[in-house]
Amino acid sequence: MVPVNILRSMGSTVPAFGMIGTLVGLIVMLDAMGGDLTILAQDRRSP
Repeated sequence: MVPVNILRSMGSTVPAFGMIGTLVGLIVMLDAMGGDLTILAQDRRSP
């Protein structure tokens, strides 16, 4: 049987792994879209 403290520590760290997976997936998706991402950083107010 698994000790309770192991299950509690696993339960407290799982959300962090989910966030890391989400960020990695977002980076992979943006990379797959291709194109020049520097246009996102340009100031749109200047003519």
